[in-house]
Amino acid sequence: MVWQSKKELDYKDWKIILKLKELGQNYTELGGEVIELIVSQMNLKRLSTNSDRNSNAKQGNALQASKQALQAKITKLLSSPSNLERKEDGRLFIISENRYLNEGAKQVQLISMDNGEVLKTFNSRADCGRFLEVSSTTIANWLVKGSHQFMYKGKLVYLQIVT
Repeated sequence: MVWQSKKELDYKDWKIILKLKELGQNYTELGGEVIELIVSQMNLKRLSTNSDRNSNAKQGNALQASKQALQAKITKLLSSPSNLERKEDGRLFIISENRYLNEGAKQVQLISMDNGEVLKTFNSRADCGRFLEVSSTTIANWLVKGSHQFMYKGKLVYLQIVT
């Protein structure tokens, strides 16, 4: 689809922001700055209401230089390696902040070691912890280890995050 309006520019900016977030660049100082600059020029902010021609010419030159600087920053960020690293346990690690991304509640399954049967599915680690009468931190630790086995109703079981 081809748009004949500023909406095309907004759409292109939106795609750039999504790509920056996909690379985790929104967690870097430069990435956050660039996203704010992109958003600040979207939608009605693209329109100028100043009618003074001399002022408009000066503003136009400054705006062009500013757009070129922004494009250089975008190019640098998009060509940089991802700021996110998927760890073996499935969690995302934010490299620039040296921390894991909290991806919110995930479903957890209680699975039989005998036949792989899903015995119960929980909407979160907290729900699983309440059911098994242990803390959600304990559940998180068991999930990180990936092979923690325990007895439940006479069956050897383990937990896994639903992917």
